[in-house]
Amino acid sequence: MRTRTTLRRAFGLVLATAAMGASLVVVHGAPAAAYTNHDGYCTSSEVCLYRDTSYHSCNDDYGSDISNYSGRTYADCASFSLNDSVSSFFNNAWYEGVDLYENSNYGGSSIGIGAGSGRTSMGVMDNAASSHYW
Repeated sequence: MRTRTTLRRAFGLVLATAAMGASLVVVHGAPAAAYTNHDGYCTSSEVCLYRDTSYHSCNDDYGSDISNYSGRTYADCASFSLNDSVSSFFNNAWYEGVDLYENSNYGGSSIGIGAGSGRTSMGVMDNAASSHYW
């Protein structure tokens, strides 16, 4: 009887440990799932796009290439189209440069910046960007 109770407890402990391990995997996976582009927070490894100069007004953020801004809106100003409306941007990556392009699919004129830097105004590219590439 005592052996059976001990085995049940050991089995229960193994199940509890496995359940905790699985929950840790889910919790560990949550930050990756929570790290989505287009959330309005300029976090590390993202390019941050702003509707006005000097990083003001509506903003949007992406951690990957976007081949076409058409149909996209700013994270915090859903009524404004992202396409042909960016006036400043910041590259919050640690080591990789990013280029904004005049046309979709990375075509036309471009403006680029290195990691950890930005442009408070876009000059001739003001309100012209339609895609970006890391």
